[in-house]
Amino acid sequence: MILFPSRDEAIVSKMSPDEICEALSAVTIPRKEYRFWKKKPEFVGEVNTAGFKVTHPEKMYNIQLFALPVVTGDIRMKGRISIISIKIRMRWNMSLCYVLWHLAAAGFMLKGILAFHADRSDTYFLYWAGLMLCCGQWAFRSIFYLSARNTLEKMRKLFGKDSKNYTIS
Repeated sequence: MILFPSRDEAIVSKMSPDEICEALSAVTIPRKEYRFWKKKPEFVGEVNTAGFKVTHPEKMYNIQLFALPVVTGDIRMKGRISIISIKIRMRWNMSLCYVLWHLAAAGFMLKGILAFHADRSDTYFLYWAGLMLCCGQWAFRSIFYLSARNTLEKMRKLFGKDSKNYTIS
């Protein structure tokens, strides 16, 4: 997606869909039980044979890190192999911060255009708008893609050493 960062991947595994569901369920706890869980699980969410929707349970100072992505996927068979289609998206609150950041940068840009039009020499706000857009894109996208890469590595290890990662175009 152009506006919000996302990843669509497919992992090919020799495990059956039931084995995949069982392996993912073993490291995932339901969202309702997460508050009272003693040990830190690998994922939090729902898993069934049709598909899954999980997130990372990372907390810092007892606050959920909202930068970590939401992973949804479905499992299908093709011959003797399973194909796990994975969609990794930003959480809604991260998307909201992303939009608000870019609205602030657009406000600086509009103020800069108006100031430049009135004075013809004041480009201060235009510089800040460009800096905000560049830094915002870099920060949001790098945080998302680093956590998405870590999630894919964990899932690839979970679904077997012989699993392969394919990007869906």
